[in-house]
Amino acid sequence: MARATRWQWKIFLAVLLMGFLAGCEFLQQEFIYNEEILPEPDKSVLIIQLSSGIRSAKTIQPPIVMDIGSFDIYGEGPDPEVDQFQELGNTTGSMRMDDLAPGSWNIRVDARNPDIENDPTRNGTIIGHGETTVEISLGFVTNAVIEITPLSGTGELHLALQLTKGSVPGPSVTATLTPYGSATSIPLTFDGHPPGNPEEFTYSNANLEAGYYTLILHLLSGDTVYWGTLEAVRIVAGEITTQTYILN
Repeated sequence: MARATRWQWKIFLAVLLMGFLAGCEFLQQEFIYNEEILPEPDKSVLIIQLSSGIRSAKTIQPPIVMDIGSFDIYGEGPDPEVDQFQELGNTTGSMRMDDLAPGSWNIRVDARNPDIENDPTRNGTIIGHGETTVEISLGFVTNAVIEITPLSGTGELHLALQLTKGSVPGPSVTATLTPYGSATSIPLTFDGHPPGNPEEFTYSNANLEAGYYTLILHLLSGDTVYWGTLEAVRIVAGEITTQTYILN
């Protein structure tokens, strides 16, 4: 069977990439509190509405589930010793607070994945965070709309490509990793382990910034592209993302 040239592979993967980016929509869950609010002149009302900026797409990702199951909401006002509130395990994505002291309030939200007994991938782990500051005034309704985004920090990525010994003459691997929304690609260097059966090429990075990436990977036979793939990769702070490709 004839193998594709590098130029043909570039065209094919470019088309795949456009389709992937078009399908990577942000999961926007707007939670609107619809109750009529008529505060007294000497009262205050704070309405908190949460939205998720955690993108939903088919990705290579850690085993941890990145769906939001609940929110922990914290508020701290002008006098932190007295002016504070919290609501743990909020599942509606909205919250109303009455009679808060006027002044500046900091609102923090931690998003947790679902907590399912005996399921290590769904154990109520914090997977996202949001924060804002609002001014509370007597006689007015204050709205705080907070977007939840994935935790910042670094995570690990481990990739492996295995093939039967002798199935690909002169095998080598080239790959790039491109942060979502960036035009700058990171070249990946794979370590080859040619003596074994299957032959194996591996890549590891223990210090990648959390976020979304596009992976383009080619297996070459000499200068000819023998096989290739384009994948979305999610790096989660403190977690390990792994993927193994096995070619027979």
